[in-house]
Amino acid sequence: MSVALDTGRAAGVLRMLCYLLFGLLPALPLALLALLLPWQADALAALLLLGAWLGTAGLLRAVLVAPARGSRLGNLIGCALLLAGVVAITPVLAPAVGTDFSTRQPGLFTIMCGPVVVALHYLVRVGQALYRNGDRTGLYLFAGLVLAGLLLPAMLHLARPAPAPSLPGSTLQIGPSEPTSLPTSKDRP
Repeated sequence: MSVALDTGRAAGVLRMLCYLLFGLLPALPLALLALLLPWQADALAALLLLGAWLGTAGLLRAVLVAPARGSRLGNLIGCALLLAGVVAITPVLAPAVGTDFSTRQPGLFTIMCGPVVVALHYLVRVGQALYRNGDRTGLYLFAGLVLAGLLLPAMLHLARPAPAPSLPGSTLQIGPSEPTSLPTSKDRP
């Protein structure tokens, strides 16, 4: 019996160390890097900055509180914090992966994936804890929270204004280069 308790305790300590090393420690420099975004002028950058810090707070909670020991409300708040961090890092993580899913910058990609993997692992553990406790209301709230977290990046992408389309045949240039000119009937042969 004591061997099983020691094994469970050792697994918990190992899990906490992995969450700390691969989740919280890489997330802190990423959240500090988010401070360099021009968040005063852009609302989306301000949301990404807020999401980065909320995700870091969620990772801190994941390190300190196991889902089996937390309350339903505490676990759901922790999940919301972690999902805010995942949503915030998604636009930064996407360019690090090529269109063929080959990493362009493997070191940066590894640092950015650590917190995401830890967050997703913690979300799975919260779902398992709610399922084991037979908490149907908690499971419904958890499923809605995860669904909203998955749909939010798509909604933010759709809310961004699209670049203005260029007209074929026009040589309109905006900037300090040459004066703007449009083709006229005299330009055609």
